[in-house]
Amino acid sequence: MSDGTGNSSDTTRARPAALTGAEVAALWQGERRAIRYYVAALTVMAAGLGLVAFAGLAGELRYVIVLIALVLLGGALYVQLAIRCPRCNARLSIQSPLLLPDRCKGCGTAIARPPVLDSELDV
Repeated sequence: MSDGTGNSSDTTRARPAALTGAEVAALWQGERRAIRYYVAALTVMAAGLGLVAFAGLAGELRYVIVLIALVLLGGALYVQLAIRCPRCNARLSIQSPLLLPDRCKGCGTAIARPPVLDSELDV
């Protein structure tokens, strides 16, 4: 559709504003927190199943270990699904499994990668 000046109003979309440093840091902190939960769940599962298989511990312990691992996995899913684009509020975890996407598919905002991660155990 033309606006009378020959310019098409449909083709000129405004680009969303770039994310601030604090917004990018919060997104990456949420991603790292979710990954830590996933790693903890897999570690608990592997250690528990190893104890049951090699040490011959009781079968009831198996259910407790699986329950703890499921709780950790649920926490990881909750944290991961809570990560949203600050501009359009779209869930970023749906767009790219486990890791943040390079760009939000909803609004096109670029998600900058930090040049250096300060620590794998940061808070």
